[in-house]
Amino acid sequence: ALAASLAAAVAAGFLVRAQVGPGEPVRGERGDIVLAGPAADAGQRGSLVFTWHPVPEAPAYVLEIQGADHQVLRSDTTPDTTLTLPSALPSGEYRWWVREVTDGAEPRSSAFRTFEVEENR
Repeated sequence: ALAASLAAAVAAGFLVRAQVGPGEPVRGERGDIVLAGPAADAGQRGSLVFTWHPVPEAPAYVLEIQGADHQVLRSDTTPDTTLTLPSALPSGEYRWWVREVTDGAEPRSSAFRTFEVEENR
């Protein structure tokens, strides 16, 4: 069902509007990872591009996307500071955050950032 929804979303074309919500919690102690975004027009190309600034000596990062109900919809690991999802998400509001992968130490992480996927009309 999710694959069919993603395929329909790509076929319809989408506009993504990103924003930082006031008072969003920080998963790490200081919000050490600075999020750069999905690009404002990412959904129009049928994909979403997430970017963030690197932190020294981080071997990899985990990007987590949550739905409006805060349930985890995706969790992807990458050694890079950019992750492209090949298909846009269905219309709705989402939030995302990034943390570094560690071998037992407290991971550095970002604050949440919200974004909304809307159908182009």
